[in-house]
Amino acid sequence: MLKKVTELPLANSIILLPFLGYYEESGFNQYNLLKGCGLSPQLIRPDNFIPTFHLCKIINDVSVKTRTDNIGITASQLRGYPSIHPTVASNIPKADSFFDLFLFLSSNQTLQGSHFKLWLTYNNDTCYICHKGQIPYNALGPEQTEYFRTLTLLNVIKSFLGENWKPETLSLVSPLAPPHDIIKTTRSLKIYTNLSYSCIPVNIKLDNIAEKIAISQLNAATDPAAFERLIMATETFIEHGDLSLPFLSEVFGCSQRSLQRILKSQGSSFQSIIKHLKFRRAKKYLHQEMSIEHIATKLGYSEPSNFARAFKKHTGHAPSFFHQHNYK
Repeated sequence: MLKKVTELPLANSIILLPFLGYYEESGFNQYNLLKGCGLSPQLIRPDNFIPTFHLCKIINDVSVKTRTDNIGITASQLRGYPSIHPTVASNIPKADSFFDLFLFLSSNQTLQGSHFKLWLTYNNDTCYICHKGQIPYNALGPEQTEYFRTLTLLNVIKSFLGENWKPETLSLVSPLAPPHDIIKTTRSLKIYTNLSYSCIPVNIKLDNIAEKIAISQLNAATDPAAFERLIMATETFIEHGDLSLPFLSEVFGCSQRSLQRILKSQGSSFQSIIKHLKFRRAKKYLHQEMSIEHIATKLGYSEPSNFARAFKKHTGHAPSFFHQHNYK
């Protein structure tokens, strides 16, 4: 969660459906609740986006009036109240692989709103599903939206990996002690809190990721969507020690020439993409006040000095500049 909101984040109003459903099932009328935010039940639909401030206020009001402390958890357990955009929900069962599933979710996350970010990283046979809300922690109930989002993502993963699947751990932004219903979703019963973003680790080998990955959207070399998918996949593996064009061609099950055509159609090259993504990742880590030595190691540089020189050449500033200015 952000300490301050630099944009005006919007959320898809259907996220409220399970909360409003629980409110009605508890004997309350949602009309008056929504009226206070200038809304009505007819406006809670997939094509209507509302300010995230109103989303948090309504969720908090439901929690207070129903006397339900962890409303985010309760709402996530209700059935019959779809909170995922129908375009996204209908495509989840069609995914040919776990990796393809989350490439699709990442590239279509704006259908859920601009109030959160979803991305993937991959390291040591573990795929990390990362998410972060754009809600200040002085807002009402941000931890409940985080619980709800985390449990919703877990349900999506289970639809692909099986109902008995559990992550080893979970990482949360909320500094609060996690409720038992969150703790019991992990194998180790361990939750890390007060972090800069939320994270769900999934142990899955690269061979399994590549086994059935759908590459049909990569075949059209002039399609901008193919380029976006390639960039997204490259960013996922940006810290992988073997990242190369041959490596990605194996991941996607296509020839290197096919990937080169996609890059060329957008006036780009693999090396320029790698540099851009590595230094974008480096800026993110610098913003998190990670040491320059640690960043250099994570991004595959043998010496911090080599990383510092390359970083300055690419950005015009030394890494220390971004540390000093806490610049993103």
